[in-house]
Amino acid sequence: MGMKQPFIGRVPLVSGEIAEDLSQYFYMSEQVLSLVSLGVLVDTDLTILAAGGLLIQAMPGAREDLLAKLENNVLNMGAISEVIKNHKRIEDIAPQVMKGVEYYITGEQNLQFKCNCSRERLAAILAQLSDEELDEIYAAEGKLEVCCNFCNEFYEYTPDDIKIMKK
Repeated sequence: MGMKQPFIGRVPLVSGEIAEDLSQYFYMSEQVLSLVSLGVLVDTDLTILAAGGLLIQAMPGAREDLLAKLENNVLNMGAISEVIKNHKRIEDIAPQVMKGVEYYITGEQNLQFKCNCSRERLAAILAQLSDEELDEIYAAEGKLEVCCNFCNEFYEYTPDDIKIMKK
């Protein structure tokens, strides 16, 4: 927005149900009508049989009757976790969601979590600490170790490693 401080918006939780709270967030914060359906199917041994969900957002100018039809289609599908368990591909679920609505798939893309952390990147963070702070940590812990908050990868450094980074 051209301001020096980042913009922070807050939307209160409405129910504690993730899908309902996300739907409310999209409506209040982004002004987009959204249908969110999430589920996890847990087996008797507590393993996950299926997990996933749907996020359907209205395009500007979408007709109310079309939105109602999509909502009704999703509700008639039953528990989304069961649907996901029984259908491994989105192409198999789309006809149920879009029943009675003309549609086409515009593209496909595999999704994956991939952290972009690296030994060098996290060393650069450590290098921002003063030599005294680094020495204190090393004396107390016997090592300089950083854990990535996203992928939980651990990186261990010597004080010399960090001194090289500071140059």
